[in-house]
Amino acid sequence: MTPIRARHALKEWACVVEALREGRQTLLLRKGGIHEPHGEFKAAHSEFLLAPAWEHQKSELLKPAEAVRYAQFLRPPSTPLSISFDTFARLESVVVLDDPRRAFRLAEEHIWTEEYVRMRVDYKPENPLFVLLLRVFALEPPVTMQWTEGYAGCRSWVELEDVAEALPGWPALDDAAHAMALQRTRRVLEG
Repeated sequence: MTPIRARHALKEWACVVEALREGRQTLLLRKGGIHEPHGEFKAAHSEFLLAPAWEHQKSELLKPAEAVRYAQFLRPPSTPLSISFDTFARLESVVVLDDPRRAFRLAEEHIWTEEYVRMRVDYKPENPLFVLLLRVFALEPPVTMQWTEGYAGCRSWVELEDVAEALPGWPALDDAAHAMALQRTRRVLEG
């Protein structure tokens, strides 16, 4: 197994990070955060840690069964003195949706409600909607770092204070299941 070295993390809802880690989801929808240059998302890194975030996540924006399944990930830590990264991702490909309404076709591929997808589509309609297709690995043990204010706020990418080094514990999906998930997602987006 090849050690990973990561200098960046992509922030995502804590419940979605767990869904990615479990292999229940292999994609992310992105438009960009308030603190992004020009408010637009850029797929700036091909390998990164996934940083659990609690800003904006709400149980009512998850499908009901998923809200129950991931309830414990909806509550933020009381005062974060450290942050644990237990999920690593490789960006397999980025699909830019010329017609963002195509995102509604992905309903079976993620844990969000249609309302959440509509919010992504309607937010800054002048900006493109990106679908990130990921290969995800669970880190065992997790990488823990001291929390800094640089990790806070509505931004996609976080530059880590130190280089994170770890061994991937296991892929969220084996090679065959991962290939099938990517093929299915691409077929849905094209259809």
